[in-house]
Amino acid sequence: MISFSLRIVVPMAKRHELVATVGALLAPTRVQPDCLSAHLYVDTEDAGAVTMVQEWASRPQLDRYLNSDAGKLLLAAMESSSVAPEVRFDTIQQSSGMEVFAQARLQHG
Repeated sequence: MISFSLRIVVPMAKRHELVATVGALLAPTRVQPDCLSAHLYVDTEDAGAVTMVQEWASRPQLDRYLNSDAGKLLLAAMESSSVAPEVRFDTIQQSSGMEVFAQARLQHG
């Protein structure tokens, strides 16, 4: 699995426009082949910061997405950032859930 995250910071006056632009990509992105999730978050401590997080099952499908019109729109959004945008592509080998809480409670309970 690949986690793709993008953090953009704009002046507060432009945040609504950024959220609307990037937010409009979420639903169409979620139905792309191998897209596992796509979310957009507004930072409560940095009013102009917005973070998009997507998870993909395969690199080829992520590459297709990045080369699509949606990818071009994300590049344009990055150019609007008032500081260098933070872009990350993380490969995740394993994912766990609630069982980690149960194991921790057993070990330290």
